[in-house]
Formats: sequence, structure tokens, C-alpha cells
Amino acid sequence: MKHPLFSSYSEYLIQRSKRPATLSEFLNSSNWHENFPHSSLDEWEQAEMLGLFLKTKALLVTDPTFEEYSTREKILAIFYTWFEILGQEREFLTTLEKIQPWARTASLWNKVKPAFVDWIGEIIDEGVENREIAGRIVLSSWYKHVIWMQAMAILSSWLYDKSEEFARTDALIEKSITFLFDLIQPNALDSGWDLVSFFVKK
Repeated sequence: MKHPLFSSYSEYLIQRSKRPATLSEFLNSSNWHENFPHSSLDEWEQAEMLGLFLKTKALLVTDPTFEEYSTREKILAIFYTWFEILGQEREFLTTLEKIQPWARTASLWNKVKPAFVDWIGEIIDEGVENREIAGRIVLSSWYKHVIWMQAMAILSSWLYDKSEEFARTDALIEKSITFLFDLIQPNALDSGWDLVSFFVKK
């Protein structure tokens, strides 16, 4: 849930193109004297980004049509919905990117990563079970991490996307997920492996 002070913090950062030196400095400048749930600016920013991702999840899991989607459609829906919601804080994120290198701002997603990977992992497991995705020894467990890396690459591109209604980002999501599923869905190699396994068992 978005903290009521975050809009003020976002405005502070956008107007000054810099972060406060410390969380205490910002809270004092905002005349905030109540207890604060975060111990540092980094931890607060990470919590806010997690909140946006959890909002994405809440919207989708309560949508009856989401459960009817294929594995590929579910992952596409997650990406499209998440980036739409991230758009609410786009100016904050692009400003943060300008004043700090990507290696630094990447830590912004530290709290999002485990939630993202866990959810994607559940969807991948469903896909393996219903044979939409090939269950491959060792490799299958890495699919969710590959999708996380895709998400971070797309996010980096989105921050600089100047296309109308972020059409370039939408196309990148579609093409990258399509390419991924071309690799992880059952194919001729999997059929060949099944055939070899059959004869070995015989």
C-alpha cells in the first residue's frame, strides 16, 4: 500500500533531481513526526515498488478470466498490467534513473524480485504440469529467473521509451515472451528425448 508521504517524496526528487541525504532529512523537511515504517530511503523505495507489483497481482488473481489464460497469456498479462501500473510512478522512476546509474537503481527492485519469481514459478509449474511447457531436468527451475532477467531488461528499455503509448515496450514484451516460449514449450528435441527414454526403459 502506497504510503501517504510517497507522493511528496516523489515530487521532492523530481523537482530537485536529487535524493535527500537521508530519510530523516526528508521527514524533517516534511514535518512528519509520526512513526515511520521504513528505516532508510532505499528500503522505502523498495517497499513502494513491491506495493505496485502486489497491486498488479491482486488485480489479476481476482479477475476470473485470468485463470482461463494459457501459461503464455498469464505471463503476458502480468507484464502488461505491471508496466501499466508502474506508469503511475514513471516520472519518479525516470528521474531516479537520471540521477543514479542503472547498477544503483537496480537495487530498487530487491523486494519485488522474490515476489515476482515466486509467482512466475507457480505459473511455470502449472505450465509444466499441463504440458504447455517442457519439463526439462535442471533447466525448468531456471525459467522463472530468465523471465525476471527479461523483466529487468524490458524495464531498462521502458525508462527511455518515447514511443506513443509506449508501443515499443508493448512490442518488446510480446516479442521477448514469444521468443522465450518458442524455447521452453515442448518441441522436436523433447519428442526425441521422450523417444530415446522409451527405448532405454524397454
